[in-house]
Amino acid sequence: MREIKFRCWDKDEERMLDFYQIEPSIQIDYGKDYDDEYIWSFYDLLVGNTILNDRYKIMQYTGLKDKFKKEVYDGDILYDVNYRIKMCIHWSDEGACWTLGSSKDGNLRVLLIGKCWKIIGNIYENPELV
Repeated sequence: MREIKFRCWDKDEERMLDFYQIEPSIQIDYGKDYDDEYIWSFYDLLVGNTILNDRYKIMQYTGLKDKFKKEVYDGDILYDVNYRIKMCIHWSDEGACWTLGSSKDGNLRVLLIGKCWKIIGNIYENPELV
């Protein structure tokens, strides 16, 4: 079973945050039941139907780790040390899977990230790497 986690890019402060840091009204405690107002705020943030989405870009944990056991999130830029290729990881609605994309190689379904891949940045903090 994959652990469900999020992080977010704060566009105003230009920094990466853990999801629980963004707003007290949408902090999440998975062991507690919330009323409809709380759930609606969390849902709105994830699907982009709220003013918070103008400020924050939400990224989901893929459930994968790189060669240094660092968690891989949507938007991370990965480097394959064997083939010397940089690729960005993202969710493909079309294939319902995590994919690696590059202008050189198109999209590749993510089957295994591990010994040869390392995170070198992400699309928000390191756009020059894309």
